[in-house]
Amino acid sequence: MVNDSRGLAPVGWHIPSDEEWNILKAFLSESHLEGDKMKSISDWLENGNGTNSSGFTALPGGFCDKYGKFKNEGIEGEWWSSTNFYDEDWTGYYAFAISIILESANKSSENNNSDPESGFSVRCIKD
Repeated sequence: MVNDSRGLAPVGWHIPSDEEWNILKAFLSESHLEGDKMKSISDWLENGNGTNSSGFTALPGGFCDKYGKFKNEGIEGEWWSSTNFYDEDWTGYYAFAISIILESANKSSENNNSDPESGFSVRCIKD
């Protein structure tokens, strides 16, 4: 999980919350093209390059599942938020972390409830 006592972000920086990601997405949103504005102009497969008009330069690093297997390089990028939530059903109590996904085939972005044991990219914000 990105919320870790080891302190992932350097001093003076922090991992954005889900709310901070949503503020960025709302600022960039125009007909749900925020993902296109965040994606780099190269390296995305399947004609998925973006305009990078935001200067974010999102690269399609894929992700690492909880078993250590890397997946979807070139077609997806996923970034942690610092927001966690918990859910309970008849099988037990579960912890999730919210992440943001950009995909080659999509010009928008998605929030995802992710397994906190997965590995995603991190973007820091200056305090």
